[in-house]
Amino acid sequence: MPFIYDTFAIYDFIRYFVTHRKSSITSFIQLKEEIHGYILFEIQKAKIKKRLAKITYKDESFYINGGIFISPFAKSIITENREQISCFLLDTTWKVLPYYVCSFLMALVKNVGIPLAFSFGNSENKKLYNRHFTVFKQKLGIDLEKFIFQSDQGSALKGLFKDRNIKYFLCTRHLLKSLSFNEFSYSINNIVKCCTINELQKAFFFYSEMFREIKDERKKQLLNRMLKKIGLTFDGNIILVSKSDKWDKFSHLQRLPFKVPSTTNSLESFHGHLNSHVARRNNFFHALFKLANTMLMTTQNI
Repeated sequence: MPFIYDTFAIYDFIRYFVTHRKSSITSFIQLKEEIHGYILFEIQKAKIKKRLAKITYKDESFYINGGIFISPFAKSIITENREQISCFLLDTTWKVLPYYVCSFLMALVKNVGIPLAFSFGNSENKKLYNRHFTVFKQKLGIDLEKFIFQSDQGSALKGLFKDRNIKYFLCTRHLLKSLSFNEFSYSINNIVKCCTINELQKAFFFYSEMFREIKDERKKQLLNRMLKKIGLTFDGNIILVSKSDKWDKFSHLQRLPFKVPSTTNSLESFHGHLNSHVARRNNFFHALFKLANTMLMTTQNI
């Protein structure tokens, strides 16, 4: 039987996976012609020399202090699939845009991260993250505060969630990294990953017996420092929940009803792909275009 080629399938393969050399985008005028979506720049008059990208507006030169790009699919993904979204992922990468750090926002659907927007600025701070909430509400009429979030343990992010009274969970992989893989990391990892009450009770009982055998005072202090990070304590006899608000952010048992995954790997993986696609030596506007284009292609492929 002869093999029949699907012309459209071949076209899509070439369009998505075969790269063509394109002319570099070196200005905002070129960017507007090529980009699809909403973009906002926060600009400041260029009175003194700064290591930032420049833009010409009304025949004057301005520095770009920061900004945000929102995918043209963002509103429909959120409003038409609200019940399917388990949480939003929010984190920062430093390697994909010259002069700036980037904060990416993803919607998590069935453990698959769908990129919605990225905000960029001089440093990782509340302003960088607040831009997502402000612009989504102003331009799309979407209040992101009503959704659950997952992130790493960055102080700016945790401060933002506290200010906006947002329910959030913390990434288990980042937790283990912060524990520095000491002798109690494995025990804490097993306790955090318990997904039923019975399993958690057995873990508390098992590790309490183990911890009672510790005689070295330095080890006891280290143990309590590690347990304190996840809202637990060991009173010398049994493991107890000392701070339920902190424990709830790490415990897999608490996130199970919301279908929130254990890690932010969807976003971390996306960062890795971006790092390989967008070289930091790129012109700012060209890098911005490649970031936006990669986001749209990822969404279309999903």
